[in-house]
Amino acid sequence: MSKRRNTPIYTAKELLSLYTQGERSFRGSQLAGIELGQEALMEVDLSRSDLREAELMGVDLSRGRLSSSCLDRADLRFAVLTEALLDYCTLKGSLLSSANLVGADLSWSDLTKASLRQVCLRYARLVETDLNETILDQADLSQARLTGACLRGALLNKANLAGADLVGADLSKTYLRGANLQGANLTGTSFQGADYDEITQFDPGFDPIARGLRKML
Repeated sequence: MSKRRNTPIYTAKELLSLYTQGERSFRGSQLAGIELGQEALMEVDLSRSDLREAELMGVDLSRGRLSSSCLDRADLRFAVLTEALLDYCTLKGSLLSSANLVGADLSWSDLTKASLRQVCLRYARLVETDLNETILDQADLSQARLTGACLRGALLNKANLAGADLVGADLSKTYLRGANLQGANLTGTSFQGADYDEITQFDPGFDPIARGLRKML
């Protein structure tokens, strides 16, 4: 494989051509607004790149490296990002509904107001990730690591958080109706003002009212 280091790419055509030739490293590329829907770009390195408002619906970026990249308002619906590195990224207002992020690392990233409805984040790392006001309805976060994550005001209705590590996470004012938190580590988790209902699942002995949650009828 030929080596390519820190040489910016500016167009989808150039990226796809070089990727087909065996290139994988495109760090620091300027690709705001790029259209790459349905393309297969496994193990590509787009770290520190500008991908704002990129059209990436259905793209396969499994095991890709996108650390410290800007993906604000990008469309990643149905994208495959299994085991991808997305740490220290900004994904504010991005669309990630139905994306596959199993085992991905989004630690220390900012996903404020992103849409992640029905996303699969099983076994993902979201350490100290900013998920304020995100939409995570019906998301699969089972066994995910969310230590110190901030989810204030997030929608987690019918989300699966079974076995998740939520130590020190902030879930204040979240919506947890129908969510599953069985087996989750809730040590130091803040639930002040969060909503739950009669089908929200907690471990036996967990007292939601004592932890600051409000039961919705």
